Amino acid sequence: MTIREAIRQMVIDVASKKMIRIGKATNIDADKCICDVDLGNGASLHAVKLKAIEEGEDKGLVIMPKQDTMVCAAMLEGIEANWSLIQYSEIESWQITTSGGAQVTVADDGKVYLNGKDHGGLVKIEALVDRLKEIEDTHDKLVDIFDTHVHTVSSGTAIKLSAPSMTKMPSKTNKDDLENKNVQHGDGA
Repeated sequence: MTIREAIRQMVIDVASKKMIRIGKATNIDADKCICDVDLGNGASLHAVKLKAIEEGEDKGLVIMPKQDTMVCAAMLEGIEANWSLIQYSEIESWQITTSGGAQVTVADDGKVYLNGKDHGGLVKIEALVDRLKEIEDTHDKLVDIFDTHVHTVSSGTAIKLSAPSMTKMPSKTNKDDLENKNVQHGDGA
C-alpha cells in the first residue's frame, strides 16, 4: 500500500466513523417519525429520521425503535442535520405502506394488521372447517330422523311424515373451498 493509499484509507475510515453513530433511541415521536439518539457523555443526535420520506407522507417503511434501546444512525449525504436510523437492537413496531395504499403493520404485542383492523381477526381455517362439518353432520342426522319418523296419532293410526324440502347436504365443506393460500397466518409467538 502506498502512502497516498494509506492516507486516503485513513480519511475514509475517519469519515465513515463520523457518518455512522451508535446510541440509545430516546424521545421517539411516532407522528413525526423522528427520535433522538443519546450518544452518551451528554451528546445526542436530534430529530433523527425513522423513515426516508419526511413526515406527513404515508408511504414507505417505518421502523419504530423501542425506547432506550441501541440503534445505529447514519448521516446521509454528509449533511450534519440529515441523520436516519439504519439498524435497531429492538423494535416496537414496523409498518409498510405501498404507493397503492396497501398496509402491513406489526406491533410489539405480536399483532399483525393487514390494511387496518376493522374486520377483526383472520379465520382459523382448520377450526372453521371442523365446525362446519359438525354442523353439516348434525343437519344430515336431523334429516334422517325426520325422514324415518313415524308419528302415531291418538286413534292408533301410524302416519309417516314426509318432507320433500328437507334434503341432506349435497357435499361437505372442504378446506380448499374456503382458504386463500396467498394470505397465511398463525397464532404468533
